[in-house]
Amino acid sequence: MSEDFVISDKSQLIQRLTTLNTEPETSFALVFINTTPEEEDIPVIREAVKLCDRVIVAGMGGARQPVEKFLRELGVDVFFIPQKDNRLCKIEAGVKEIDATLILQSILTIWPNVVVTGKHQFKLLRVLKNLQQTFGEIVALREVKQ
Repeated sequence: MSEDFVISDKSQLIQRLTTLNTEPETSFALVFINTTPEEEDIPVIREAVKLCDRVIVAGMGGARQPVEKFLRELGVDVFFIPQKDNRLCKIEAGVKEIDATLILQSILTIWPNVVVTGKHQFKLLRVLKNLQQTFGEIVALREVKQ
């Protein structure tokens, strides 16, 4: 796996985002997936590629199998595997199965123009909407109807 594509360190991600931000109007999309892309994630990733110049996919739970080639073929620029940072506060957003702290950390590190989700990610969408109710509309949400 290429170091510049699969990233788990926030400081490396920030450096990589700087190299991807080639124009003042460069747009970024963020897509959350479980451990590896599933069939339902493909239309979501394709929509993100269509909407924005750059696409970051965040694997919530790490990657269990090599996915670099597959994600690159879909047009993804970075596969980010966020790591828990126990020094930070923990955020609860009403859904136990989704780590809202990692979601918010990813959003605040990347500052995407849009987070693209699929209908199959209803728990994630609920967390994102709960975060928006608490912190305001910090990012646009786009739900792909499959």
